[in-house]
Amino acid sequence: YLERGTDNILLLDWSEIAFNNYLLLLGRVKQVAEILAHTFDGLVELGMDLEESHIIGHSMGAQIAGFFGRYSRYSIPRIT
Repeated sequence: YLERGTDNILLLDWSEIAFNNYLLLLGRVKQVAEILAHTFDGLVELGMDLEESHIIGHSMGAQIAGFFGRYSRYSIPRIT
């Protein structure tokens, strides 16, 4: 997909706030997801193709991805 040059890849690095204990992280997951959803919604409004979007999260990032789907104004086709 990188060779075609037709894809947009957005990465979220939340390592600055993700190093504390697990209970503190839980409180931040929803905040991070809300900010991410707001940013994503803005990109869709600027013309990003929503139907080609795929949100991927691992570990605590999967929790963020799930809440992101709840907070976005758009129905995300695929969240993994």
